[in-house]
Amino acid sequence: PFNLKLAAYLGSQNNLVSIVLNASTKGNNRLRHLISYGITVEIGGIAPNVIDPIWVERLGDLVKQILDYLEQENQNRPPKTPKIASIFSMQEPVYFPTNPEGDIIAMVHPNLHGADYSLLNPSDPMFIDLDGNNIYYGGETANILFVSESAYLEKKIAFYLATKKQITIAD
Repeated sequence: PFNLKLAAYLGSQNNLVSIVLNASTKGNNRLRHLISYGITVEIGGIAPNVIDPIWVERLGDLVKQILDYLEQENQNRPPKTPKIASIFSMQEPVYFPTNPEGDIIAMVHPNLHGADYSLLNPSDPMFIDLDGNNIYYGGETANILFVSESAYLEKKIAFYLATKKQITIAD
């Protein structure tokens, strides 16, 4: 509950903040999963091994907001937190199409690049193969996250599906 309050507060203060709830811990050894109620702050998108001064400044500003929030909480002067917050609940990954040898044979459709948090609807183009043929989405309407993230390429994950929900933030 504390982390959700913090995230809701940050989201109300900064339009670049999106709250992603990932309840899965299976096979996951990242720090946020080693403790009961972990939290991760990610910035981006930026290419790996690139230091982008704009994103470094944004991260610094966000860290200051987090520290200010914690200081106010520690002084029993909790900042005003929204009662309702939008969250993205991660669902399953969507894998790149592969050939029988396991090689990726299509790329994420250009319409989806830079489209994190947007909706993917049934029959929307999802991939485009090397011959220029579209491969269409056949599932239910969902939000997409981490589109074409290089960190997921080795796992052949193109992006994740998520559902957007409104949650009540407990006092």
